[in-house]
Amino acid sequence: MTDTKTFLQKIDAHKPKRPISNNTVSNPDAYALAALEKAERAVADATEGTRNQTLNDQAHALFRRFVLNDKLLDFDVRERLGSAALSTGLTERETDATLQSAYDGAVAKGAEKPPEKQAVDPLAGIFTADMIGDDEGEPLVVHIPNMLTAGYSMIGGSPKVGKSWLVLDLALACAAGGLAMGQVSVEPRAVLYLALEDGKRRIRHRMNQLRHGKPKNLSIITELQPGCTGLGTINAWLARHTDDEHPPLVIVDTLATIQPPMATNSTNAYTLDYEFGRQMKQAADKVPGAAILAVHHNRKGDAVDFIHKLSGSVGVTAACDNILALSRDRGSDTATLSVTGKDLTHEDDYALKRDGALWVINGADMAEAAVAAREQKQIGNLGDRASEILARVESRGKRGETTCAADVVDILPGNQASPYLGRLEKAGRIQKIRRGTYFPVGMLYAAEPFSPAAHGG
Repeated sequence: MTDTKTFLQKIDAHKPKRPISNNTVSNPDAYALAALEKAERAVADATEGTRNQTLNDQAHALFRRFVLNDKLLDFDVRERLGSAALSTGLTERETDATLQSAYDGAVAKGAEKPPEKQAVDPLAGIFTADMIGDDEGEPLVVHIPNMLTAGYSMIGGSPKVGKSWLVLDLALACAAGGLAMGQVSVEPRAVLYLALEDGKRRIRHRMNQLRHGKPKNLSIITELQPGCTGLGTINAWLARHTDDEHPPLVIVDTLATIQPPMATNSTNAYTLDYEFGRQMKQAADKVPGAAILAVHHNRKGDAVDFIHKLSGSVGVTAACDNILALSRDRGSDTATLSVTGKDLTHEDDYALKRDGALWVINGADMAEAAVAAREQKQIGNLGDRASEILARVESRGKRGETTCAADVVDILPGNQASPYLGRLEKAGRIQKIRRGTYFPVGMLYAAEPFSPAAHGG
């Protein structure tokens, strides 16, 4: 390809019979520029014996369609197509003559009129309530009961809270068919796991820990191919599974690895976040019943609603069909999975607990896990040991006795019991009498003689 100055010199040297037109373009549209780029590639890729004809055809079309309609500059067409033609081996004289011939032919035929747009009735799709009928159409596809339906979903949570372990368990269970989270029955289906923050070694280690085997139905990508986007990769994979018996599932870990760069102002941030979410939903909806679940991080802050804790603008979740959130206290072996969705029959919080590396529901089924979550919430999401410590504080309080770490060493060692007591007090379940000493909430404390020996002092 030659630079602009060189090409201008070439044009001047050969003095085409008809001077380049002086058309002006105030705002070339994207479609015209895309057509110019496509024509440029076609000329550059033309094979020997077709180069002159390709140059003439492409230039003639651009002159008639865009230059004579003031959508592109005459100069731009000649410069870019001319450079492409020279790169294929055409001589300067051949190139200039062909471009001028194409221009003369376009002028003789006149500007190509843009196709007339058919008038569209904006109310063509309207219907009245009585026309809906009782037929609900195709049943809603449920990938994971009470959690994940067809469409675009997101699961959020703080960094290192265990999201990747949870979604890999879901991916393995759904690929093999069996039990997700230890208790929830799922059907086998094709699953794509975009683990773009992990490598094979880490995934192999986690798969071995989760003990689901290595199902053939699970496809894994840890690195996008050069020039390929995450969304394009998802679309390409889903296109292979349009006729599957059970609709496919895509899990993206994390959303940030495939999302376009953030905007610099809040207005554009919402627009870009929503547009990308809309494209993700469109990708899922192209294959009936398919689901995409994206892992996302929480932002720092004190938002109460788990949806508002997610990083980014509110546009991040605007296009989602389901939103999930995994939350737990650092060091705790219990967690809460919060779920909301447009088509879910139940929206609730579910208690989870650790079973080795696996997050399992805390109960025989999801209903029991929901009850456990409500009980867990009452003690600040601290788990079974916190419940025992709370019961000990209340039992001693009924006898008028305070409790310190030394009084619960049979439940936890003193260096571990103190943080639990502090968390219970912070959660409002017990009251602090003095440093390291606690009493039940709702009971009147009568000062007792302080014994350093009894309180580890």
